[in-house]
Amino acid sequence: MSTCRLLPASLKFGRLPPLPLLDRALDRMRVSLEDPLVLVRVGAAFLLAFGTIVAVTFWIAADDTRFLKLVVGLWGVYGFTVGVVDGILTPLVDGAARALQGFGVRRDAHDFSSIEALAVAGHHALAAEEYRQRAQAPRDRVAATMRRAALFAGPMDNAAGAALELSALRTGAPLSRDEDLQVGLALVSLYEHQLAEPGRAMTELSRLVELYAGTRRGATLSRMLKSRKRAQFGASPTS
Repeated sequence: MSTCRLLPASLKFGRLPPLPLLDRALDRMRVSLEDPLVLVRVGAAFLLAFGTIVAVTFWIAADDTRFLKLVVGLWGVYGFTVGVVDGILTPLVDGAARALQGFGVRRDAHDFSSIEALAVAGHHALAAEEYRQRAQAPRDRVAATMRRAALFAGPMDNAAGAALELSALRTGAPLSRDEDLQVGLALVSLYEHQLAEPGRAMTELSRLVELYAGTRRGATLSRMLKSRKRAQFGASPTS
């Protein structure tokens, strides 16, 4: 039998560290290029080591204590640098990264997914009632009522009820200009396409033109109004 086969594995190959220890050692040695602050620490450590070697060499060769003071100063600069990176820059970078990650992926302020599921399943009356209840909350009043009106005008075939719901929005808390525009355009669509009341549609458009007078949006609304007047009266209006 070969002598090598009688030797313990520890003598043949040396004592091997457990794999978890190796993994942790590799993790500590691994430098993430995605974190520039790690590179700052590594660069500072390299400069410190290089400066320390040079200063100690001159201190021994020249027997000058000023080089020893230089070594102490280098270590002080290194400590200050690491303190600034770890205590100030790293928290700032981490906070900015979290803020940027969260930007643009916030949930919709009005979450009506459960009610929309009811409507998709064909429970239109129940969904309309749920929208009515949600509209009691000031932050959801406009959005929920708009969706309730869309149910009335669509699958529930009640365009007149939809117009009443939208008109009622203007009797409560004041609407913002953008909200007023949404309500107005929805009413224009109802009056034109489902209620066959072009005069009321043009009246609503005129109100929106006045609301946005002097703006690019107002000019667009004015063109919409003029095109409807031409279609209704067969002549180009003067205003």
